[in-house]
Amino acid sequence: MMDKMVYSQVLITCTTINVISIISMLSIWIADKLHDRRERKKKEREEQAAKKEEAAQ
Repeated sequence: MMDKMVYSQVLITCTTINVISIISMLSIWIADKLHDRRERKKKEREEQAAKKEEAAQ
């Protein structure tokens, strides 16, 4: 009986740690993708502004 209790506690602990790890990795991945997208958009805006400035001259 005690062995089953210990086994179930270890299983729950490991599962919890794995779920937290997966959620953390997904959060970091999503944040990284959002950051890359913002950087790309900013770069595109700067290029368009440079083209408009070039055309105005």
